[in-house]
Amino acid sequence: MKVKCAQSPQYSVQIRSSPGPGRSICSCECKFPFSGLSVTDSISYICALFQGIGQSLFLERVGDKYMELVKTGIYPFIKDYPEACKLIRLDIDVNFCPAYDESRLVWYLVSGSVNVCATSYTGRTVAVDNNVPDEFTGHLSNYWGQNFYANCITSSPSELLSIPNQLFDDLMRKPEFAAFFYFKVSVRLYDMFKHELMVNLFSGSQIFAQYLITNAHDGICHLDNAGDVCGSMRMSRRNFYNKLSQFEEQGLISHPSADTIRLIDEKGLNKIASPVIKYMNNEL
Repeated sequence: MKVKCAQSPQYSVQIRSSPGPGRSICSCECKFPFSGLSVTDSISYICALFQGIGQSLFLERVGDKYMELVKTGIYPFIKDYPEACKLIRLDIDVNFCPAYDESRLVWYLVSGSVNVCATSYTGRTVAVDNNVPDEFTGHLSNYWGQNFYANCITSSPSELLSIPNQLFDDLMRKPEFAAFFYFKVSVRLYDMFKHELMVNLFSGSQIFAQYLITNAHDGICHLDNAGDVCGSMRMSRRNFYNKLSQFEEQGLISHPSADTIRLIDEKGLNKIASPVIKYMNNEL
């Protein structure tokens, strides 16, 4: 069954029954949102309605990302709270969870990317973490009583699920959700620890070469935000541009524009970056 919104045809829900004896895949169209319900709540209502009778549900919204929410690990836990959990779409460089704001501590990244960074009184910024889709983000440190006072800033257009503090506390009382949360966060913590070890165990040249090799596509590395790049490598801007000039002089790279680095000698870069790459890939 395919359900389209009468007011906005780009919204649709398609429901396919599972093949089996006496069953056929049917197709029809209905008008929604239902009376008194928003489009989002109508979709959530349909989800709940058809889940109980064993049919497969596919959310489709042309030009939108509802399907991505359904595929996330958190969806089974929050699907019954459409009024409380809001799916929010943000542009790049939006600080959606400021350091001193405790109104919403926990968020879930559905798509896009988020930089978590702390800033000193002197203006020095330190990268704490980089969140990827299907991960928790926000002031997670507060849950353990250790406020990092970090800002959460989108580093690309992103979709995030906003989880109210009280609902999160209620969900944590459920063993299944608590296990899911602890697993997700522990994986991120070890990623953070290993990254921190990397920037302290290897030289700036090795780390920069590894960054170029890892982030290049077809021999081109795009620098969308030099500040973010410097923060992830724990490198000052001055040191960063010194390394850039050094690699250019050695014929390893060229820098045709402010946001573009072309890899000229990938073999040479790989030789410099090899210890870091092996360390990060557990290949030492």
